[in-house]
Amino acid sequence: MTSQCNLGYLYEGGRGVEKDLAKAAEWYRKSAEQGYADAQYNLAELLLWKDGEEAFKWYQKAAKQGHAGAQNSLGFCYEEPDKEMEMMEIDIYPSVGVEKDSAKAVEWYRKAAEQGLDSAQYHLGSCYEGGKGVTKDLTKAAEWYRKAADQGNASAQYKIGLFYENGYGVTQDKEQAMQWYKKAADQGNENAKKALDKMQGGGLGSAVAAGAALGGAALLWKILRG
Repeated sequence: MTSQCNLGYLYEGGRGVEKDLAKAAEWYRKSAEQGYADAQYNLAELLLWKDGEEAFKWYQKAAKQGHAGAQNSLGFCYEEPDKEMEMMEIDIYPSVGVEKDSAKAVEWYRKAAEQGLDSAQYHLGSCYEGGKGVTKDLTKAAEWYRKAADQGNASAQYKIGLFYENGYGVTQDKEQAMQWYKKAADQGNENAKKALDKMQGGGLGSAVAAGAALGGAALLWKILRG
């Protein structure tokens, strides 16, 4: 099973062989039909834009075996896309033939998030922020955003920065906000870049730098380096 999945991986990425998605799908399927969760997930990813319903079936099989990526994908399949998702530049899934169900989305996001998958932690935070499938709770939203942000998830870094700037679910802390905005901006997050520019334009950046120069060079280093 593992060797078949590995062959699919090589063909999918053109690693040591000519790239061939049809052959990748063929080898993934051989492995997936034997119950290998990684192959089931990889096959679903290849099929998603061609046959969403079959992709969903393979996501389910992998997710039930505890595959975090598949669990996260199921959550997204069930979640109703909104303007927030579009703003954060999250790909919108094609139709997979299931009714949207925010409670089920949260259930699957939570399974993946508790395994430490940063994207699932971010999505779960978003559900708590918007009250989708759960009671709205900004404190819990901040907790999940922070978990994802600590793993380097740029969207979550932007979000926790926003929460610190405005005191959403956390104690308001402009300096923390700037640190998180910078981390996200350094990864190319456009919303974080705009937020950081706005805060620096408002004079906070200069104030932080001045305070660090007077009594905390280490603080300045932390802000600049993230």
